Amino acid sequence: MPDELLKGTPKYLTARDWDSEGEDSPLTVYELLNQELIYSPAFLIRGLQKAWDVVVNTPGENLEVRIKAADDWFGWWIAFFTQYMEKEETLMTNSTLIPATNVFSFENVGLKSEGSLRIINFMGKSEGLGHHRYTMDDFLSIEFLMSPDLIVLLEPDSYIRNQQRKERYIPLGMGVSMWSLYLRYGQKGRITVIPDKYDRSPGSFNESNMQILKDIDADYIFPSPYDHTGSLDGTIKGRYIRTLNFHLPASISTSMALIV
Repeated sequence: MPDELLKGTPKYLTARDWDSEGEDSPLTVYELLNQELIYSPAFLIRGLQKAWDVVVNTPGENLEVRIKAADDWFGWWIAFFTQYMEKEETLMTNSTLIPATNVFSFENVGLKSEGSLRIINFMGKSEGLGHHRYTMDDFLSIEFLMSPDLIVLLEPDSYIRNQQRKERYIPLGMGVSMWSLYLRYGQKGRITVIPDKYDRSPGSFNESNMQILKDIDADYIFPSPYDHTGSLDGTIKGRYIRTLNFHLPASISTSMALIV
């Protein structure tokens, strides 16, 4: 049944199904990045719990798949933030926003240290399912003689509007905050959002990726298993890097986890 649901025009759950009050938008994501702020673990837990409840309680033919995906998705992150807060007292706050040193606006990427490498990871929508976390773990395992500058790039909302789902389920500001705390726990990596000025439509991806590489002064792109490397030109192919311990267990896709 799930494969059949992908045919035609499926109905997907979106953030509007649980975030109708706009709780994720005291600031825009770009304001968060400019001010080096993220949402606190307590705020994220409240939002993720609402998102979880909608996924597992909305009737539909795909309900069984959604229930299966939800525990590894929302359940994993809620447990992670709960344990994290217990270990780091500075995160035990009911405030909505907290400072973060690993988020930045794209324009403020900064200069590379002499002799260092800058490696970027295009993480797409990356709303936090298991395969997203495994990909991030592999990216963070990259090692050189000098620690590389590892930068995670999330796509803007304009990117998803070109895809079948059209809208996120986890709002972008929440997504940035979730990954910022994940990187903070691993003590490496920085995160930002690709500005809307880049055309992220399918027909412009190659040209756009090359411009981003140039503008952010990156040496390599780290690929996930979803990169369509066969469609990229030779210039980009030659700048791809993959670790030796790449592994990706079977996981329900985000789209399948949100089909009603």
